[in-house]
Amino acid sequence: RMTVFILKSALNSIRREAARFLIKETGGILIGYWTKSGNIVVTHASGPGSKAYNGYFSFEIDVVYCQGYLDYIFDTTGGALSYLGEWHTHPLGYGLNLSSTDSLNMHHIAMDKSYKCSAPVVILYRPKGSISKKGELLKIFFHSGEDNKKLLSRVKIIEKIHGYVLPTLP
Repeated sequence: RMTVFILKSALNSIRREAARFLIKETGGILIGYWTKSGNIVVTHASGPGSKAYNGYFSFEIDVVYCQGYLDYIFDTTGGALSYLGEWHTHPLGYGLNLSSTDSLNMHHIAMDKSYKCSAPVVILYRPKGSISKKGELLKIFFHSGEDNKKLLSRVKIIEKIHGYVLPTLP
């Protein structure tokens, strides 16, 4: 099993956004890189953008906003950091398992060459204080495009990446 390392600053971005929508779904995109050993490092997590749809049982990102966020990070790092996948919350339904819509979206991203992401990551997040009355929880899945499998990954939260200065948003 692979490990997904997530910078605490990226996790804090997810936490802040999720706190704004405790009973509605929200999310955004994940940016970072693959390591030589086949693990993933998430360095940035966007919000949904002002034109996103946040429903009780569904969520759609503001594509223009998220593309701009990705373009800025990609350009600032000379392509060292790129799109890894998406994150979202399931505050009312599904628990923290992939819905059929989530699975289809992962497959679409993996197969669509314009994403340049054959193994997208999905982080499902339940914020502390959500309607479930349970504590914070992260579940991370990635899609193996060749055989259409969704695999659960280990997660490790890290404080910083040694020797690497991350770009910040303006």
